[in-house]
Amino acid sequence: MFHVEQAIGLLLPDSDKAHIVQRFNFIKEAYFKWNKTINLSSVRDEQGFWEKHILDSLCLAGFIKNSGFTGFDILDIGSGGGFPGLVLASTLNNEITLVDPIKKKTDFLNHVILRLGLKQAKVQTGLFEDIKDLKNKTLIVSRALGNYKELYAHFKAIDNDVSVVVMATEKQDLGVKGVAFNKEYDLINPLIGNSLRGHTLIKLN
Repeated sequence: MFHVEQAIGLLLPDSDKAHIVQRFNFIKEAYFKWNKTINLSSVRDEQGFWEKHILDSLCLAGFIKNSGFTGFDILDIGSGGGFPGLVLASTLNNEITLVDPIKKKTDFLNHVILRLGLKQAKVQTGLFEDIKDLKNKTLIVSRALGNYKELYAHFKAIDNDVSVVVMATEKQDLGVKGVAFNKEYDLINPLIGNSLRGHTLIKLN
């Protein structure tokens, strides 16, 4: 049995769990429909969707909510099929921009955002190198992108005070030092048989 409501309760205890689950179910249906033709992600099974996409992204949502980033604008770099961006937009009140270079994927993101009425979310088609300016109090997030060293250097050159948090595995060579935060994963791993063990949130220095 999948424990998504329990996970939401642990990570975002003051949230409307039923409303969030309703949004996640819509994202799931749209994801599997679109993934048949445009390859949003290699995850093809429902359990993988919930655990590898939704729960993984929920860990970041909990971290943002509880780590002083509540009023920050968020840039999700390499959003792909919408993870973590769609999950963040479905659970948080932050303004968020989902950035991806592949138009078919950003078409999907726009479809979901429109249908769910996520008015604080918008989509940008392009590379992170195309972004030349940032608003005050911006949080950069990225999941499974790979070139974190270049991403970090690009945004630090724009604004040295910008915060960059990436979702990675403990063994991944990021190319830049950072501080790992594991509390969110430690909370939900017992619910799903530790399938996300080794994943971590890293705030780059």
